[in-house]
Amino acid sequence: MSDTSHIEARDLTAEELAAIEEKYDEGAATRQVSDGFAKFLRYVALAFATYHYLTAGFALPPDFWHMGWHLSGLFILTYALFPLFKSKGDKGAKGGAFRLGGVPYFDILLMMLGTASALYLGFAWHGVCLAWGACAWH
Repeated sequence: MSDTSHIEARDLTAEELAAIEEKYDEGAATRQVSDGFAKFLRYVALAFATYHYLTAGFALPPDFWHMGWHLSGLFILTYALFPLFKSKGDKGAKGGAFRLGGVPYFDILLMMLGTASALYLGFAWHGVCLAWGACAWH
């Protein structure tokens, strides 16, 4: 059995607690965006929640459309709010050479590509044949 009576306990300062929280709390790792982009994201989140509320209470659209709209909302919110790489010199909402509203253009591109690919499934569902060789191409 180990003896831990020699370990001294002390209270942590507010700065030390903030540093620990910043290092380990994934929820605090969100990106700071500009006021205009935050308003856009607020409307996206509200539309996303309203869509799920209505589909849960009344009826689901076909599954390929439901999946597409669901993934579209997730792609937009995830790429906008969570940085791929967290750096100390991140300018955040202050912008920079390659940012729109505090979000890097690369993340904007991933947002658009993810949304387009998720909604493509709904548009092309009846024209996509997933069984190799069993499709009748007329």
